[in-house]
Amino acid sequence: MELDMKTIGKRIRDRRKELHLTQTDIKSAVGISSGNISDIENGKRLPAALTLVQLASVLQCSIDWMLTGVSPIKESAAFSS
Repeated sequence: MELDMKTIGKRIRDRRKELHLTQTDIKSAVGISSGNISDIENGKRLPAALTLVQLASVLQCSIDWMLTGVSPIKESAAFSS
């Protein structure tokens, strides 16, 4: 599977905006520079593993969704029956 950095960045940016967060909010919560979050959102770099975990927490989404656009929610719902 190939990861598309631009698509990943767009999902992260769109989710940040849905939650009415600024890049500065992300910077404070995750501990990365504004330039780093900008590079991620613009598809110039992929977040490091630890950054992905922190972003998932702040953006209230799964790492799977950030990377692929697919959420594991459907899978976990099957186990709750």
